[in-house]
Amino acid sequence: GRQLEEAIQRLSQNQEHLELLRAVLCAGMFPAVASIKRRGKFNAFNTPEDGKVEPHPSSVNSPMGYYPHRWLVYSEKVKSSGIYLRASTMVPDFALLLFGGELSQTGGTLTMLEGWMAFSADEKVADLIRGLRVRLHTLLAAKVDSPDLDIMDTGGPIVDAVIRVLETSGEADGGAPGNRY
Repeated sequence: GRQLEEAIQRLSQNQEHLELLRAVLCAGMFPAVASIKRRGKFNAFNTPEDGKVEPHPSSVNSPMGYYPHRWLVYSEKVKSSGIYLRASTMVPDFALLLFGGELSQTGGTLTMLEGWMAFSADEKVADLIRGLRVRLHTLLAAKVDSPDLDIMDTGGPIVDAVIRVLETSGEADGGAPGNRY
């Protein structure tokens, strides 16, 4: 009764958090990520393992001409006449920075996947991103250790900061290479 109502209310509050959903998918699918680069009228998709790939022809991402984000996460690759990505979704830079794999920092440059993915920022911004990520991972580890832990009571400001960063970054990367934050 009451628990179900509370759960439905929480879901309703978060239904507009599309960028949070993208981040959750990113966390679950990483390191299955492809870059999207605009090449004139066309888009080039690449993975670190295979180089050139394409969204599967049946994918909703296949016929798109404009990709607002420069990264795609996917669930599987299928090889036929080419290498195709199935069950893919676009993700913004900040979803990867907060929920992706191991992050390295040199000054204002943040990298992942042994340098294959690079993000440029002012050094202070890069430090803030890493700090938020550390706090988020600490909070999630505490939740895993104590499933009854109420994340909002324990880390509400961290969760709010993550949601704000993701929502404000939803259109920030715009598919352009070399964005600086």
